[in-house]
Amino acid sequence: MEPAPGYKMYSSKNGKAIVIICNKNIKPYIKFQSEHIIIVELHIGNKILNISSVYFPPHDNIDNLINEFLNYDFNGGINVVTGDFNCRSRLWDYQVEDDRGRSMTDFISLNNLHICNIPELGPSFISTTFGKGNPDLTLISSSFQDGIKQWGILDRLSLSDHNLELNQTLTGEYFLKTRYECLRKAKIFFLQKSGKDPKSCDAYRPVCLLPTIGKILERVFQNRFNKYLSLNNIIHRNQKGFREGSGCDRALDNIANKIRETRSNQHCALISLDIKAAFDNMDWSVLFKIFDFYKIPLFYRNFIYYYLLDRKVVFKDGTLEIERDSHKSCPQGSVVAPNLWNIYVNRILEINSERVFLQAFADDLALVTAGSVRKELEINTNEALELIHLTLVELKLELSVGKCQRLAFRSLVRHQKRKGQNIFKRNSSSR
Repeated sequence: MEPAPGYKMYSSKNGKAIVIICNKNIKPYIKFQSEHIIIVELHIGNKILNISSVYFPPHDNIDNLINEFLNYDFNGGINVVTGDFNCRSRLWDYQVEDDRGRSMTDFISLNNLHICNIPELGPSFISTTFGKGNPDLTLISSSFQDGIKQWGILDRLSLSDHNLELNQTLTGEYFLKTRYECLRKAKIFFLQKSGKDPKSCDAYRPVCLLPTIGKILERVFQNRFNKYLSLNNIIHRNQKGFREGSGCDRALDNIANKIRETRSNQHCALISLDIKAAFDNMDWSVLFKIFDFYKIPLFYRNFIYYYLLDRKVVFKDGTLEIERDSHKSCPQGSVVAPNLWNIYVNRILEINSERVFLQAFADDLALVTAGSVRKELEINTNEALELIHLTLVELKLELSVGKCQRLAFRSLVRHQKRKGQNIFKRNSSSR
């Protein structure tokens, strides 16, 4: 195997463990080499980073393989150890632990290493013959475990049954954090609304354009993020917006079915709820508290943190250029933003219960309540609205009351509507 022009490649003595240095400005040194291990030393700023690549054959004695590390000092800098160890342990998501796994966990503990693998991201090895698993590990010095800002398995073809792993440390140039700040700049222009006074600010709709390369990178992240959200059932089933296989028609079917079911023996009310400037008012500090609540892995939170950090909106024409910082909202035109909104509004949908039915399509909400008599229906509706209001306050959102609409349906069986009788009066106490 030959590296690309300008790249530097180092391998173990048997040639099965390899380290390739792509950055031409970094001068690597071979620090340690054995039959199955290659360790390269890098000097980045004032830090010494030791990159190890390891291949332990599955049928060789594991203790003999681990003993190849005996002549290496793990105290000489920050250690990142990656490789195919062919060991099984519950610590990296196997159902059982074998002798090789126990020896490997002892080795990890004795050398103060931290396992970076995130089991929720799926297996690192998939084979039609041998099944799937996680024989590939990423280890880092425990003292520097917070320095890992991103770990993942890439959706990219490799030359074997092993999937490619992605590791990002604080010493690297994270594309959203430093060098590529331009990816967080949105160019804005304005479209005039039909029939509006051109002298009024409300007559224009702002449209933001994001760099294409940034959206491509977002899409790579989004593919993995969607799998995690789906696997862990994070997004409420009653959210039909921005979800593959769902749509407005499914949301309407759910509402119609709920009303049809309720009317069989009770009165019911349907209330459409409009959140005022919903996407513009998503608060990022609240968003990350919600991430904590759902225990979103650090891998995803770090990406989103740097994706939102120092965002700017720029307006430029032939005579004027204005730049403003953005501190909240779902970034318009973003690939990731719809998922962020669905996670954000999830807390409202958790109000769903036997007495309250809430259906969402993106930022549009529909509430269905029930009651045996009009007064009970009003009380149940007001209680549900109060609960929604309190949740919106926690999310730093509010309803646009003037845009909310309501509609009442009488029971088909238990109550016969008399001529001139209303379930809701126009001046009723329901909000």
